[in-house]
Amino acid sequence: MERIKRAMVQGKHRYQALTAIFSGVQTLVYSGGGEFLMNIAIGEPPNYYRAIMDTGSDLIWAQCQSCQQCFNQPTQIYNPQSSSTFSTLPCSSRYCENAWSSCDYSSYCNFNYGYGDSSSVRGYMATETFTFGTSDNPVSVPDVVFGCANDNQGTFAQFGASGLVGFANSALSLPYHLETGKFAYCLTSKESTSYSILLMGSLVDQLPVAIAGTIPLVSNPSRPLYYYLRLQGIDVVGSPLPISSDAFAINQDGSGGMMIDSGTTFHWTVHRGVQLPEMVFHFENSALYLSGEQLWTYPASGVVCLAMTSVNGLGLSIFGNSQQINMQVV
Repeated sequence: MERIKRAMVQGKHRYQALTAIFSGVQTLVYSGGGEFLMNIAIGEPPNYYRAIMDTGSDLIWAQCQSCQQCFNQPTQIYNPQSSSTFSTLPCSSRYCENAWSSCDYSSYCNFNYGYGDSSSVRGYMATETFTFGTSDNPVSVPDVVFGCANDNQGTFAQFGASGLVGFANSALSLPYHLETGKFAYCLTSKESTSYSILLMGSLVDQLPVAIAGTIPLVSNPSRPLYYYLRLQGIDVVGSPLPISSDAFAINQDGSGGMMIDSGTTFHWTVHRGVQLPEMVFHFENSALYLSGEQLWTYPASGVVCLAMTSVNGLGLSIFGNSQQINMQVV
């Protein structure tokens, strides 16, 4: 009887995964401390968490018991032993062939993943059933490869997150687990109490054709994991800045360029009593007008700052999540 029950559960999950491939998944995204968070459920029975949505990394991970070093999170830490669908990833798996993964004496596929702000997560790779979507239309996807992180440090706690979902161009990222590689989102204001919408799969094909113009993504052969934009110039109050378009170009060695990243964090609020200038970013075949909270931060009374900063000598520009507010990213 127990074997029949397990088979029924697995059959249901497989059906939902196949349905997700053809019908797509819609889920809600929330603003949280400068990052954007999405709801996920892990395991069977499912336990619900919020995770950072990050187009600048590929690994899906969640904090796991038992912890060597874990940050505070608003929900209980995921316990693999309480799930009937959890399985460790063997070293022979193709998903264990990464620069940040390695095998140990017990044949565990371990990982050590770092981020640009010096945050890091460590643990072992596994597979598990993940549930996405809204409460009215949840979709469970079996055998999602993820990192069971039990030695973690950094800034994750300040965002109210329990983990992270990678959307970069990799077989490990969430869109590729749905066998489509397609996703789209439109981020609302960080001051808004409304939700942003994240679409995955065939739902992306149902989006209306843009009327105002589109900005194509470009690839970097040396860094195929990331999504890039081809920025050619910047205007401020109608006047072009004296910056060569080569300053934003991808160099032959793969350095430079402008990466679009939903996981780059800025804490921006707008002082509504001041008329602040706008900027125009000139991309290939299209101009993008930025203003308000896309450009400015009001950190203290009487202080208004441009919400841009240099990247320490790396030559890489990043189009962060605040600049993406109220834009459809596909």
